[in-house]
Amino acid sequence: NAVSGMTAVGGIALAGGSFLPTTTVAGLSAAAIFLSSINIAGGFLITARMLDMFRRPGDPAEYNYLYAIPALGFMGAYLGASYAGATNLHQMAYLASAICCISSIGGLSSQTSARLGNAIGMVGVSTGILATLDAMRFQPEVLAQVGGLMGIGGLIGAVIAKRIAVADLPQLVALFHSFVGLAAVLTSGAFYLDDFAHLDQDVVHKVAIYLGTLIGGVTFTGSLVAYGKLQGLLLARAQSPR
Repeated sequence: NAVSGMTAVGGIALAGGSFLPTTTVAGLSAAAIFLSSINIAGGFLITARMLDMFRRPGDPAEYNYLYAIPALGFMGAYLGASYAGATNLHQMAYLASAICCISSIGGLSSQTSARLGNAIGMVGVSTGILATLDAMRFQPEVLAQVGGLMGIGGLIGAVIAKRIAVADLPQLVALFHSFVGLAAVLTSGAFYLDDFAHLDQDVVHKVAIYLGTLIGGVTFTGSLVAYGKLQGLLLARAQSPR
């Protein structure tokens, strides 16, 4: 889910046009934002449903949703300070987002803290996306485009994650992961088209685009194969080359 946040941020950074994307780069970034949003909303809900499978009748009630209160307070204070003229606040927000995402992974490593880790991950991804939107300072039309893509994608992911049968959750996870891989490929392609003329002087950027395309492509195809096997669409036995 944190990786989905990163691909969404990459797409947001290249968003453009008006209410609709008007260039190839903007179109690729719009597709990446949409696919990432499906997995962000759906992925966190799937994680919550999987964790609920291990809840015992005598377990005490948890109120992790209350972490939304300080999270919204932080985001509100951030936006207020930003529009009051404070500079470079988005770097602080990125740091807070990274800390939350890393803490989320640590929380998910233990059953006792896994639900808290999932909640902190939501806060981290939301903070990173908010900071990117603020840093880009889009025109209202482009902001509406990004908001619409994220809203529709998130709604689709949430509805699917809520309605899918528990027995089908593993293959849904694989399918959602394929969206993340494809989003990474689309984002990398968009960055290449946007900046290919200067890549010879920017080795770090070039390597990042190459790795994003490679890892995203492997994730996309591998996750689709996993989905096909779990869904019974492909043979599940190992295949050996001849």
